[in-house]
Amino acid sequence: MPPASPVSNNTRIHRCITRCLSGAAATLHNARNVRNGSEREVWKCIVSVNGVQAATGLTLFKPGTLESGNASLPPALTAQKCALAMAELPQLGIATPDVLGYAVEDAEAALLTE
Repeated sequence: MPPASPVSNNTRIHRCITRCLSGAAATLHNARNVRNGSEREVWKCIVSVNGVQAATGLTLFKPGTLESGNASLPPALTAQKCALAMAELPQLGIATPDVLGYAVEDAEAALLTE
């Protein structure tokens, strides 16, 4: 299958961001892929919500073999585990980005951070 075009990637990234924000109206200004693995993609995005623009990170967890992923979990549980860990680690003095939300769609999951 040929790689997705930038337009279809932006549509897909925007849809994931909107789902992570529980349907809030978000405007995607820029999306740059910084990691494109077989089971995980990482995007650096510039997003506006309610007129406030912010840099965000979007991690997409894709299905694959459980043995090859860091969490040894399917995408939905991996996103949830990451969100929970990122909420708990600051209490131990370990700085992490704030989680803005996570969502699951079909076999993929997404995690949106500051």
